[in-house]
Amino acid sequence: MQIIMKSYRETHCHFCFNELPADTLFCNSCTISLYCSEHCLEQAVGCQFVRIGRFSIMQNNLSEELWKHVNESIPKNRSACANVCNQPEHTHECGGSHWSAVLPTDVVLAGRVLMKSMENRKLGLEFSKHIETLLVLLISQIRVNSMAVVHMKSVDEPNLFIKSSDFSPIRNAFTSTVEQVRVGLAIYSMGSLFNHSCKPNLHAYFLSRTLHLRCTELVPAKCPLELSYGPQVGQQDLQGRQEILQDQYSFKCCCVVCSELNLSDLVINSFWCPKSNCLGAILGNVSYQKHEDNSLLVTSPSYSGKLSIPVVYCKANIREVAYSLLEKVNLQEIGPGYCLSCLTFLDLASTTNYSSKSVRHPYSKVVSQAEDSVGEAFAMIGQLEPARQHCQESIKILERLYHTNHIAVAHEWMKLASIQLSLGNHADALYGVMRAETIFSLYYGFHVAKIFPFVEDLKKEARRIQLGGVSV
Repeated sequence: MQIIMKSYRETHCHFCFNELPADTLFCNSCTISLYCSEHCLEQAVGCQFVRIGRFSIMQNNLSEELWKHVNESIPKNRSACANVCNQPEHTHECGGSHWSAVLPTDVVLAGRVLMKSMENRKLGLEFSKHIETLLVLLISQIRVNSMAVVHMKSVDEPNLFIKSSDFSPIRNAFTSTVEQVRVGLAIYSMGSLFNHSCKPNLHAYFLSRTLHLRCTELVPAKCPLELSYGPQVGQQDLQGRQEILQDQYSFKCCCVVCSELNLSDLVINSFWCPKSNCLGAILGNVSYQKHEDNSLLVTSPSYSGKLSIPVVYCKANIREVAYSLLEKVNLQEIGPGYCLSCLTFLDLASTTNYSSKSVRHPYSKVVSQAEDSVGEAFAMIGQLEPARQHCQESIKILERLYHTNHIAVAHEWMKLASIQLSLGNHADALYGVMRAETIFSLYYGFHVAKIFPFVEDLKKEARRIQLGGVSV
């Protein structure tokens, strides 16, 4: 059961959630719901309802005798209606009222779920006194169990790579502007079966209103398949993720990355140690205390929990930014402002520019975003060599915050590939596109070309120029 978000009611189809064409169709009764095709209109409001609307228009334009002939000639049970849902989702909302457009989205979705349940169970009017109680329960459950229907949207110029063989650096520099758009809210019985992980092995995506689930890595037997309910390692630190999950879903996450010390949580919001030749991370509001069992107690204003020390092969990257947490046996506590490696103190209260690259840790998210923004700015003014350098630095940081095959890294590879292509580095551009396509395939499988059509366009452009204008 799905419903469109309020902010997209005027621009997207109310059934399939795709963008509306110029010749929009609408419900003949309330004229509130908009649809992109007759198929979506019939699925949403019912085939018989659509026929009645068409017949009323036709009847006004025909003579009485001709209308009687047409009405008798049309079969009562058309095969075209065979696949239409028995309980169209818009039927109970229709009737000239605007309540479905005014009420909150989750309330309208709860109404759809309730009406479908009543119709499936053939519940009569004697059951109406329990409806209000059920509706309140449904609303509270929907706010926890619903999924946002997300579509990918590119705000770049369409058909960017099909213009000409003269690849102008300023005009055609592709600095990615693909964003996730939350067009709808839905309840999926299958999707709600999966637990949350801040480092999921399952990726959810949507084509129209259909939910697709795909494993992004090889999962050993008996290991659970897990989705992310929103926060992921690399996007927020441990405290931020736990706060979001507690506020929205009322639980404390105990997944692998929330139970074990990891590099991303140490550096994502950290400062750089002022001591020369030290790459240690300094945290502003987090303290660590080491216990006799070699575990760590992490404490912040919004979170307190116990972390285990990772196995040997995961320690290498952590050691260079938090040596003391791993190696010091008699460590009592490292408070806010102290380097996690050499224990040097940085007075954060006297630090005036928190966003400065000289103050922030080189692996932090602030530096990654700064590298990305500066690189995009250079690309926009045609300075592609510094743009390439900043884009490469952004990729290095993202690979530490996430991992080398994360989708966020793939988008950066696409930016770098387009810059390389503009610089004339065709082999490097093709490598970047292939690298991004490999990562996209882990998340979207054979739907990559449908969701990211510009990947194939850029790959063809790189090959065509590399072969002297011969398209392959």
